[in-house]
Amino acid sequence: MIVNNKSMIFRFFLTLIIIAISQTGFLAQDKAEKITAATLNKEIRDFSAREIAYHFADIKTLNPPPDRVSGALTVGEFSWGSYARACGAG
Repeated sequence: MIVNNKSMIFRFFLTLIIIAISQTGFLAQDKAEKITAATLNKEIRDFSAREIAYHFADIKTLNPPPDRVSGALTVGEFSWGSYARACGAG
C-alpha cells in the first residue's frame, strides 16, 4: 500500500509540473512579438539579397569555374553546373 501511495504522489506532482510548464508557454505567447507577413517577406528578401550578393562576389571567374565559393566546394554531387542552374531557375 505504501508503494501505491508513493506512485500516486509522484503522478500528482508530475501532473502539476506538466501543467505549470504548459501554462508558462501560453503566457510567453502573449508577450511574443508579432510581425506582419509583409515585414517577414521584406526580412527574407533582404537576407537573401545580402547572402546571394556575398556569394556571387566571391566568384572571380566563370571559365574555368572556381573549385570553391566562399570556402564551399563547387564540385561533387552538387556541382558548379547544378549551382548555376539553381540560381538561374530562381
